[in-house]
Parts: sequence; C-alpha cells; structure tokens
Amino acid sequence: MFSAVQKSRVYTDIVEQIRDAIISGKLKPGDRLPPERTLQELFETSRITVREALRVLEHDGVLEIRTGSKGGAYVLEPSVGRVRTSLSMLLEYRNVPLSELAEFREALEGDVTTLAAGRAGAEVLSRLESLLVELDEAVKEGTSRWSDMLRLDDRFHMILAAGARNVLYEIVLETVHRHIGLYYHHYLRPDPHLMQKNLNDLRNIYQAVRSRDTGKAESLARDHVESFNRIMIDSWDGKLGAVLQPRRGIGSPKKQRQEEKNNERNF
Repeated sequence: MFSAVQKSRVYTDIVEQIRDAIISGKLKPGDRLPPERTLQELFETSRITVREALRVLEHDGVLEIRTGSKGGAYVLEPSVGRVRTSLSMLLEYRNVPLSELAEFREALEGDVTTLAAGRAGAEVLSRLESLLVELDEAVKEGTSRWSDMLRLDDRFHMILAAGARNVLYEIVLETVHRHIGLYYHHYLRPDPHLMQKNLNDLRNIYQAVRSRDTGKAESLARDHVESFNRIMIDSWDGKLGAVLQPRRGIGSPKKQRQEEKNNERNF
C-alpha cells in the first residue's frame, strides 16, 4: 500500500500516499494506520517526517490522532461540515472582495435555480410555497420584520439548492450566503419597498421553478441577485437618498478597488 518516499518531497509524498489509499478504498473510515515506527520503515524516512505528515492530515480533517491504549492515527469519515469550514476559512483568508463574491453568487444562483427547475420534487416545492407564506406575513408587518425577511430569503435559496440535488452546490451556496449576508446587514437599511420587491422576485422564481421553465428560472434568479448587488453598490454613492445611506467609513465605488480588500477584513 505504501512505498519509500522521494527525498525531495518528504512529508508531502507521505500525505499524498495516505490520501490516495483512502480515496482508493484501501483505507476506510475507522481504520487505524500502522504505528509510526512501521510507517517510518515503509516510507524509509524519519519518524519526525512521519509525524509531520500525520499532523497535516489531522489538521485537514482526514485523520484523528488518538492517545491511550487504543491510540494511533484513525481515518475519519468525510464530513460536509469540514468542507464548509475549510471553504469559509479560505474566503476569509484570501479576503475575497464583495465585488467578486457578488459576481460569483449571481452565476451560482442562476445554475442552482436552473437545476432546481428541472429536478425539484413535490416536497421542495411545498417547502418553498410555505416559506413564501411566511415571507408575505413578514412583509405585511413592515420593517420591524426586516431581519426575518433576510433570514427567510436565505432559507428560500437554500431550499432551492436542495432542490438542485447536488451537494456541492449546497455546500458552496451556504458558505457564500453566510459571507454575503454580512454585507446585506452592513449596506442595506430596512425599507418596505425592498421587502416587497424581494417577495415579488421570490414568488416569480418559485412559479418558474414550479412550471419547470429552466430558462426563465435562471434569468429571474440572476436578475434578483444582480439587483440587490446593484442596490448595495448604489448605497455607497448615496443614490437612494433616505432609504439607503452609505455607512460611515465605507468608500465610494471609485475607491472600492483600492480599499475594499482592506475594509472587508473588519466586517
């Protein structure tokens, strides 16, 4: 299963070999790797190098290092939660700017909604319909329910992702929503017209999905996301007057490219 490592690559070669053994099924969740001394002999390297490789795999959520009488390195079951956490950390570490995040979300929502229009079953459609009833109630009560509106909007899109029947879309969309939600709270002020617009948009998307009109569903989803992105950009310039005022410390779009990556770290 394992072979001597290349001297130029050392611990990275060990990491790759163990990953390959897991992917190929030679090692399964719950299996315990051979003891460090045995791994040292198999890889023909030092114990320090073996330990470094095991630490990397533990950090990546591939292995669990246990102590005690039944200690050792155990293969972990793949976890969607760890993937979400890793992606979220990557977005924060790379300090992805709002402009890029918004652009990516627009394309992502279009793809998800297209798939949902072709694949969503009766249960997903029923959940969307029930959510729209809740959203309608929130909109009727006005801006006191603004936070509820944002929460229900998020749920609507995640239900659509479930309807797309592709776990990768669910993972990525949930992470993107978590991050872009910070911007919604930062840039958008409660406004009854925006609440009604959001409700109307989601109703139209639901009808297109229910009708299995994939082209219309994609177009509506993209337009919906793009319009809210535009509203956030407009808020920087104060173009919406009393409804949306730029928050203190936020620059105009002209300064966005220079300042955005520095500012977003504090959101």
